[in-house]
Amino acid sequence: MNKSPGMPNQGAHLTREEVRELTDRVLPGKQIEWLKQYGWKFAISAAGRPKIARTYYDFRMGAMENEPANDQEPDFSHWTAKTNGGAQKKQPGTGYGQVVRLRREAA
Repeated sequence: MNKSPGMPNQGAHLTREEVRELTDRVLPGKQIEWLKQYGWKFAISAAGRPKIARTYYDFRMGAMENEPANDQEPDFSHWTAKTNGGAQKKQPGTGYGQVVRLRREAA
């Protein structure tokens, strides 16, 4: 990862280019295969791309001594499941099956 000294943090997750550089793979499906093969923790975006937390990347690459805590669950209490056809079919090249779409409740 080419980070220049003094550059601000680019975000909570690695960029597409950083994931490409890490895995040496261009296609998201191949990136996911590589990440699974080497035991990396990641999420898959709605677009089917792997999302890797920057703190986890730093830990795996030796920049942190302890693994980041995994207890920071997002609060979805203000979201409800969409009842009319909210499930999507599995997209080719992704590692997930059914996904329930959520919608925000009116305030």
